[in-house]
Amino acid sequence: MEHSTIILIACIIGPSFATFDFTIVPRDTSVVVGQQASLSCSATYNNGTPDVYSWERNGELLSMRSTGVNKLILTNGSIVFSSITDSGASPDTGSYRCIAEKIGSGGKVHRIATPEVFLRSAYMGDFTIQPADVSLSAGENAMFECRTNGLPASTYTWTKDGNPISTSEDILTHGDGEVLEVQSVAASAEGSYQCHATNVAGVKQSSSAYLSVQPAAGGSTAPAFIVRPRDVSVKKGSKAILYCAVTGLGASGNKPVLTWLRSGSTINIAESGGHYQLLGGGSLQINNVGPADEGKYTCRGDNLIDISDAEATVTVLVAPYFATRPANTEAYVNGDAELKCDIRGYPLPTVSWLKNSNYVNIDQYSRMVGGNLNTMALMPSDAGYYQCIGVNSVGSVFATAELTVLVDGDADTVSTVSRSPLDLTNYTHSGLPLPPASLQAVLISYTYITLSWESSSTPEIPVSGYTVSAVSLSDPAASARLRTASTTSTDYTMQGLQPDTNYLFRIYAYNSKGRSLASQELTVRTNAEVAVPGPVGSINITHVSEDSLGVAWDEPSNTNGPITEYKIFYYSTDQSKESNMSSVLASALIENLDPYTQYRLRVVAYNGNGEGMPSSEVPVRTLSTRPSAAPLRVSAQPTGVYSIMLKWSPPPPDTVNGQLTGYKIRYKAKDSFGRASSYTTDADARSHEVGGLDPGTTYLIRVGAVNINGTGVLSDWVEASTYSASLEESRPPGRPIKLTLQPFPRELIVSWIPADDNILIKGYKLGYGTITPDAHWVDIESHLRLTTLTNLQSKSNYVVQLFAYNAAGEGARIEQQTYTTEETTSSTSVAVNTVETTTGLPALSPPHGVETRVMSSSSIIVTWTDGTLGGIQENIDGRIYRLKYHVVSGSSHRRPKYIDTSDFVVHLKKLKPATKYEFAVMVTRNDRSSLYSFSTTNTTLEDAPATAPSDLTVSSSDRGHQYVHISWQPPSQPNGNIISYQIFSSTDDTLPIKQWARDAAVGSSLNYQYGQVTANTRYYFLIVAQTKVGSSPASEVVSFKTPKADRKSTFLEGVSTVGVIAEPVDPSLSLLQKSPYLIWIIIVSVAVISIIAIAVITAVLCCRKNKSTKQQRSPAKHTTQPPDLVAKPNPPDLWIDHERHELTGLRLQSETDNETDERTSMLQSNFDVSVSLAGDMTYPDDMKFSSLTRSGRPVIIASNPHRDAMPRASVTPMTADSTRPLYPRTQFASGGQHGATPRVHVGDTSQPSSGSHCFQLFSNESVLQ
Repeated sequence: MEHSTIILIACIIGPSFATFDFTIVPRDTSVVVGQQASLSCSATYNNGTPDVYSWERNGELLSMRSTGVNKLILTNGSIVFSSITDSGASPDTGSYRCIAEKIGSGGKVHRIATPEVFLRSAYMGDFTIQPADVSLSAGENAMFECRTNGLPASTYTWTKDGNPISTSEDILTHGDGEVLEVQSVAASAEGSYQCHATNVAGVKQSSSAYLSVQPAAGGSTAPAFIVRPRDVSVKKGSKAILYCAVTGLGASGNKPVLTWLRSGSTINIAESGGHYQLLGGGSLQINNVGPADEGKYTCRGDNLIDISDAEATVTVLVAPYFATRPANTEAYVNGDAELKCDIRGYPLPTVSWLKNSNYVNIDQYSRMVGGNLNTMALMPSDAGYYQCIGVNSVGSVFATAELTVLVDGDADTVSTVSRSPLDLTNYTHSGLPLPPASLQAVLISYTYITLSWESSSTPEIPVSGYTVSAVSLSDPAASARLRTASTTSTDYTMQGLQPDTNYLFRIYAYNSKGRSLASQELTVRTNAEVAVPGPVGSINITHVSEDSLGVAWDEPSNTNGPITEYKIFYYSTDQSKESNMSSVLASALIENLDPYTQYRLRVVAYNGNGEGMPSSEVPVRTLSTRPSAAPLRVSAQPTGVYSIMLKWSPPPPDTVNGQLTGYKIRYKAKDSFGRASSYTTDADARSHEVGGLDPGTTYLIRVGAVNINGTGVLSDWVEASTYSASLEESRPPGRPIKLTLQPFPRELIVSWIPADDNILIKGYKLGYGTITPDAHWVDIESHLRLTTLTNLQSKSNYVVQLFAYNAAGEGARIEQQTYTTEETTSSTSVAVNTVETTTGLPALSPPHGVETRVMSSSSIIVTWTDGTLGGIQENIDGRIYRLKYHVVSGSSHRRPKYIDTSDFVVHLKKLKPATKYEFAVMVTRNDRSSLYSFSTTNTTLEDAPATAPSDLTVSSSDRGHQYVHISWQPPSQPNGNIISYQIFSSTDDTLPIKQWARDAAVGSSLNYQYGQVTANTRYYFLIVAQTKVGSSPASEVVSFKTPKADRKSTFLEGVSTVGVIAEPVDPSLSLLQKSPYLIWIIIVSVAVISIIAIAVITAVLCCRKNKSTKQQRSPAKHTTQPPDLVAKPNPPDLWIDHERHELTGLRLQSETDNETDERTSMLQSNFDVSVSLAGDMTYPDDMKFSSLTRSGRPVIIASNPHRDAMPRASVTPMTADSTRPLYPRTQFASGGQHGATPRVHVGDTSQPSSGSHCFQLFSNESVLQ
């Protein structure tokens, strides 16, 4: 018989997303009024077509059938205009959106829309740049430029004296014709030039500019600009042209040479690979512009008399593009959904969201974080098609994503909100968790509420997590939405709430079986906002001069009462603090600023309630001016018969007053009365070799910094003389003649005399070290003959080596060595701790009111207030708060941790239990930060130890072989105060841990005396630490084998001595077997029989006075012994010792059962602890605690029914007619159940009670000896 196998394959099918997007998007269009026009549009829906197209103009829907007599919407989506109008009641010009519509299942309508495009009427604008008159010398280059602001952009042509100009080799036009360049002008070029602009709207003529040409003649002035380069903004990938033309012939009639610099460095056009290109006489064209091309460009004209600089800024515009596109998303009702969208570009695009072609209303449930759209407390109506749109001045981009809202059968809904008391009578779901209890609000702000509750998890029904639900009760529209969130902790902070609003909260617990009933409901009202002004409107800044700014702003849209004043706060990198000024008007003039300095300013409005919300900070840079200081450390030295090397350092940064474009060097012969020659370097130069000089001549040289405004203060003249005769460089220099070392405690002054061999020296190299001279090397200029070596060790031998070099190589070396001197009080330099002042941003005011609330053993909530935000604590300017926290418990501080947030509350988790933490907060806004706030501390709650006790060690005890000594180290992570240690022991390590014997020691103990043990037996031990919260993991099991017993120790088995707890002995062995010395006891007993008889008779008479004792006990026959018998060689009678412990046990039984000391009670109350390895491990009810202490520690001793698993020593049992009460470790129990009897404490002594005891065989003092 054949068997068939059926395989079932389960498939979970998620929601099906339909593709709905545009394939053709309309574009901005300019058209002449009265002419035809069209806007194209087309879309696709799952590779099909939409059902309907429609258009919006200026936000109003145009009907498919009634669009007007001059326009028609085609079936393919495009709209056609037969004749454009721009006036009347319904002009055609304006903004347009194409809308595609698809009817889905169930009649649901889906719509998507394009970004707005503009249909504009074409026009010819005015000239924004007119050609200007110019007068040139013959041979110079002329340049004219013009521009209009018409729509669309114009093209340009030129005329001279009314006649069209044709381009040639010497007559050039650039760009779209807006620039005309005439090179090497002659007298024939003189005349009147005019620009003609043309577009579809018409033609317009500029004013005339006259070019006059003078005969060429040598000049004596710096170049002057005919056309300065202008700031340009160009699209990425296009080309940028910077036009530049100068006039001013040099002394020899030479034309100025144009060079271009970028950020102060000369552009090497020949090696740019065509990226840079010179047009005509020196204009710069940048091809395929990218973001890396942004910056400042300087056009420099140099006629060898002087230079002139003009700069322009290139800005690269980038159309919007997606870094992250929105994706199709599904989420459940009452949950949250995030549609991600990251659009970038320059200028920064404006991002907006559409849902079913309508703009999303940003409110308390729909928020934009960056470009992402977060929708909270989802409802089925939130489903649909969403579009993320980014727009800037260059263009637009958009993408579509579908949001599907799923309905969970177990999801909570607003309609289920019940305000009746919680009823669990019908709660019969097997395995479902119990509802959370004790719901309360622990923190309330005006935008967030922190809740806490008690866990409903039990060992039988664990909880996996909790669901928090919240609904607004103040707004009927908002109450339709239910916000939910999940957490695994018993506290949660619900953020993004509305001020002064009632919210209803409920908590659910859930596990693998499902969700519990709701907790008791809690209604909480958020705090109300303070009625202070909102932020001011747009801020406009004008440059009045290089040290003053004019500021104007719009009144806040929400003043909450009359404005009493405005304050303008401003700061710069060169100020040590923030400055401010007041104004009763919506404008102000800020003066006495630093030139070319970046400032940030904000405006705050005040009303009768106080400080309002600050505006966003506005950056602005003051105008530049010439450098106000000369370069530093200027030096000059000859490098040959015709050249001198000049070196310098830049002037102080705060004196540059603009961006450096170079350094101007002026030089002349010392005995010359003529004009100094000049040369200009790049901005990054720090030296220059001045060539073409006369041999044997002394020159005066100085240098000044140059920026776009001109040359700044020049340095003082420095002198240098060229060599009088040509020095030879065909071979290396000779060995220096002499090297001298002058020692100091931490310095060496090194001097030398160069070789006199007429060989050119380009420089020196000096090496030094404590063992060899090549540990450190120093380059020294050729004209120097002395240098100082610093930061040396005192009383150390240093070897110094020196040689000269030139182009031919290194010369011969000279070497010396010496010891630095010993440091003395007079010679020791005093190190002063100084703080270098840096020009940093002024500190903001630090946050204040830092508060903490401990939520559990691992979590703390930290809150604070930002005083700079006024009464309304709302972060509107992107400031970031940094919370610093670190552990302060223990012997040293730990490395701090940091959390950055834009909120005013941080919920720290995963902290260490029972650990003290310190917290402080700082704020950062744009380029400046505050100091940290005053710190506050708090300590997390205790928890069960996370690690086991370590280094468990078992060894022989110095109290005898009956005991072993147990020691250990506390857990490395105690998570609180250790209140006890539980010591588990067994002779069989295969037994379940619950069957092991258990002893306990207080938490301050790290050792324990364990007894009595059986000789030659292997024991197994482990230990568990306990806090008031729970128990630690168990330590590793340690085994220990007791040594074999000798004759003397065998005799002592079962005998209680000082510091030893008597133990029941094994009844299977005879008394003679256990005690071979018993024969000596018998002999002694016979010798003193009369004394023993008297003692027995007396004991019987006394004991019979107690009736209860008569029923339980028989007279024992003992031999009276001296109290110090224990210390003598002859052993005492065993039963005398037992009797003493019996009396002690009676006293303990009567006293300890009724009362314990306070510390004992505390420990008992904490010993009912369950641990995973012990199961139901608890201490029995009959545990007793000693009131005595050993080494300052109370000993905790507990009986345990499982002690019978361990072999114990024994003595011969008494006869059956001799009945004695069972006391721990002084007698065996019938049936061998001795382990079930309670233990007593070492050192306890018997006391007479109710006349039942006539005497004590031993005094307290003798027992403790």
